[in-house]
Amino acid sequence: MSKMSEDFGVALAKELCPICAKELDGPILMGNVLSKKNAQQVNEMNGKVIGWSQKPCSECQKHIDEGVFFIIGIDVEKCNEEGVYRSGHIIGIKRDSEFVKHLEENAQKANAIYMDFREMIRSGMIDLEEHVD
Repeated sequence: MSKMSEDFGVALAKELCPICAKELDGPILMGNVLSKKNAQQVNEMNGKVIGWSQKPCSECQKHIDEGVFFIIGIDVEKCNEEGVYRSGHIIGIKRDSEFVKHLEENAQKANAIYMDFREMIRSGMIDLEEHVD
């Protein structure tokens, strides 16, 4: 192995769909400092999830294009400053539904909102049996 290849790191990272959390191919990362240590750090990121994608996956985008608005269930009791804790519940409703029309303007412009899964149960969006701790 040449000195150059030992000092140069490259990785194909993964990102998560912001709607369904499916893994997607993310950015190609390259080291900007030619050193063995830096190359190793970059190479270790190959195939690892580095964050959330700015855009939904193709399947979620297809539903959005068809007029679907997503409600993503979270557990507010487990959320913290590091982020939200998803409960695993995702539902899609028509963007022109009364529910969406009553959301704040910024929320209406989005493709999805977070909602506590307990509120989703109370409002009849999901069944209690669907939640497993």
